[in-house]
Amino acid sequence: MSAFIIILLLLLFIFTIIGMDLFANTVRVNYDNEPIPYFSENGENISLNYSFADYNFDTFGDAAVTVFAVLANEDWSKIYFNHARVNGLGKSSVFFISLVIIGQMILLKLFLTIQLK
Repeated sequence: MSAFIIILLLLLFIFTIIGMDLFANTVRVNYDNEPIPYFSENGENISLNYSFADYNFDTFGDAAVTVFAVLANEDWSKIYFNHARVNGLGKSSVFFISLVIIGQMILLKLFLTIQLK
């Protein structure tokens, strides 16, 4: 069982680093909670202090929480669409769909291992 936990933590770490490399400092939100590019002009509908998305990849802690939320299926489609609108469908789709598929396979195997012991 400890091997699966190590694999799960390794998966979490790897996807956290990849997510930070791909998506760090790219997504902000306006007052309507719509994603906008990070370095866009500050209009009247954008706060300078509180314009960051709830789930982002800006720091290691935020990225780890975001990856864990996607692994737990906690509104992962909203996280995906926020990043896809700003960063494009290509890299966002590959990252999030691979994270969901690989992560769910490992979590399922971990759950079955615990149940069979």
